[in-house]
Amino acid sequence: IAQLGSIIETSENSYFISVGILNEIGVDGKKYKLISAESPIGQMFLQKKVGDGFEFRGRKIKINNIF
Repeated sequence: IAQLGSIIETSENSYFISVGILNEIGVDGKKYKLISAESPIGQMFLQKKVGDGFEFRGRKIKINNIF
């Protein structure tokens, strides 16, 4: 289940739910967009699980993996 500190791979991008102030980080050659749990998209991710999806700003996003 997605929560603060989760890495989420979606159909569009990979995200890290954090309290950081950076836009993006790279780990082992992969890029992750940092999002706040308090942001609108962060709120959409919270408590979702692999396979869940939602629409955000006209885009359909499906969760492929959560770490």
